[in-house]
Amino acid sequence: MSDELPDKRAQFTVEIKCPKCGHKGPAIWEKDALSNHHGLQPTLLSLPAGFSHRVRTNLTELPEIVCDKCGWVQPD
Repeated sequence: MSDELPDKRAQFTVEIKCPKCGHKGPAIWEKDALSNHHGLQPTLLSLPAGFSHRVRTNLTELPEIVCDKCGWVQPD
């Protein structure tokens, strides 16, 4: 049994702002978590209240982020 801690991936925060209604807050991503034909991509870990996400049918693409207040979808 190893006493070493598992590797932690780098996390970063991005401020999300809805261009339609102005609702905003921080989203937390994990750096370089997924690999696809475009290279390494981050994984969405959490969204601020008032935002949700939808998984795309092509799972190699980043999720769509939805403003729950007005229905705006990113990327639109």
